[in-house]
Amino acid sequence: MPKAPFSPRFGQDENPLSFGDATDIFNRILYAVTKEEEDETIEKVQKVFGS
Repeated sequence: MPKAPFSPRFGQDENPLSFGDATDIFNRILYAVTKEEEDETIEKVQKVFGS
C-alpha cells in the first residue's frame, strides 16, 4: 500500500483526498493513491475490458 503524502489525519478544512484514497472512522489516512497510480490502474482495466 502506498504511503500517504498527507498528514496522518484528514481534516475537512484541508484539501479533500482524491483518486480513491481512504480514511478510517477516526479520519486517519489508511492509504493514498496518486494520479499516476490511478492512471496506471485505469489503463490496465481498459486493456482487460477492451475499452
